[in-house]
Amino acid sequence: MPNNFENPTWIMNKFAARVHNKLAFAANVTRDYDDQFVVKGAKVGDTVYARVPQLWDVTDGDDLVMQNVEDITVPVTITDHVHIGMNLTVREKMLNEDNFLERYVYGSADKIANAIDQRGLQRMTRATYNHVGTPGTVPNANSTYLNAGVKLTQLGAPQPRSVCLTAQMLATIMNANTANFHPGGKLEKGWSLGTVVGPALNIKEWWEDENVNRHLIGTQTGSPTVNGANQTGTSMILQSTSASATFLEGNVVNFAGCNAVNPLSKQSTGQLADFRVTTDVTATAGGAVTLTIEPGIVTSGAQQNVTASPTNGGAVTIFGNANTNSGVTTAQGLLFHKSAYALVFADAPLFTSAAVAERVRDADLGISFTMHKQFRIGSFDEPCRIDAFFGWAAIRPAFGCRISSSAQ
Repeated sequence: MPNNFENPTWIMNKFAARVHNKLAFAANVTRDYDDQFVVKGAKVGDTVYARVPQLWDVTDGDDLVMQNVEDITVPVTITDHVHIGMNLTVREKMLNEDNFLERYVYGSADKIANAIDQRGLQRMTRATYNHVGTPGTVPNANSTYLNAGVKLTQLGAPQPRSVCLTAQMLATIMNANTANFHPGGKLEKGWSLGTVVGPALNIKEWWEDENVNRHLIGTQTGSPTVNGANQTGTSMILQSTSASATFLEGNVVNFAGCNAVNPLSKQSTGQLADFRVTTDVTATAGGAVTLTIEPGIVTSGAQQNVTASPTNGGAVTIFGNANTNSGVTTAQGLLFHKSAYALVFADAPLFTSAAVAERVRDADLGISFTMHKQFRIGSFDEPCRIDAFFGWAAIRPAFGCRISSSAQ
C-alpha cells in the first residue's frame, strides 16, 4: 500500500477520528459553544460566556409583580494548549499506510485524547458539590448510584445521564448485578466493554475511566460547628475545629439546618445541601476558620437554593462526617447530565511559513486540531507537531454528583 503521509488532510482526518473515538468523559459533555472561537483563533486566556437559563418565581393574583432579568453567564476559558511533537526521518516516511497509522498517528491521538479526558474529569469532579458514598469504601449497593440520581432529579437535572467510574468501582457494581446482566444479552455485552449499552439503575451509560479524580480530604480531629446565625453567601464562619485543621479545595461540606430545595418548586428535598470548599484554609489555634464555599447560600428569591441559613452552633460535616474521613484519599466517580459541564476546543493559528499547515475541525463533534510540518535540509528530517487548544468549565454543576470510593 502506498505511503499516504504526503497527504496531510488524510493524516489529520484519521487523527481527529481516533481522538473522538477514544474520549470517554469528554464525549458526554456539552460542546456547543465552540463556534464563538472560530473567527478570532485561539490563545490561552481567551474566554467565551455560556448562558445559563434563568430561574423565575411564580406569583399569585391579578397584580403584576415584575422580576428583573438576570443574564447569568459562566465563563469558559481556553486554559490548555497541548501538543505532540515527532521528528520524522527518511525511514518513517517510507513506512506503509498501516504501519504509519499504528506507530505514530494513533499513538499520538490516544495520548492527546487521554490528556483532554483526564484534565476535564478531574477538574469537573472537584467543581461538583453534590456527593454520595463513603470515602475509603468501594460502593457495592445499587442504592448508592440510585441515591446519586435522586439528588440530580431533586435539583432539576434532566435525563439521560452518564457515569464515569474506576475499574474497581465498575467491577464491584457489576459483581453485585450478575443476576441482572446475563451472558449473551445486550446489556451484558455493554458491561464487558466498559459501558452499558442501554439504561441500568436509571443511568444510560456507564464508563470505566482510570482518569477518575483521586481526592485528598483535609485533616480533622475536632467537631466543627457553625459560628453565627443567618450566614448567607459564599463565606461560612466555623468554630470548634481542631487546631491546624485543614479544609482543602474540593472538600464537600454540609451544615445542620440547611437543606437543599428544588429549584422550581423551592420545596425542601429533605437532604442537607452540599457545598464544596473553593480555597484551602487552615484553622487557627482556637479552632476558628472561615470557609469559602460554592454555591453561595441563598435563602429566598428566584435563586433560592436552601431552606434556611445554617443553624448557629449546628454541626458541620465533611463528606458526610465531622472527622471520620480525616486525611483519607478517595477515588470519586462522577454521575452527570451532559449540560453540567462544557468542553471548548478553539481553532489554533496556522503558520503559513511552514511547509505544511493543516487544520481539521468538526463542528458537530466540537473538536479542532492543527498540524505543522517543516523539512530541515541540514539533518534530513522533518519535525512535525499536532496541537490542540481547549478549556473546561462547570456550567451547571448541580447536574453532577460525586460518588466516593476507596483510593483504588
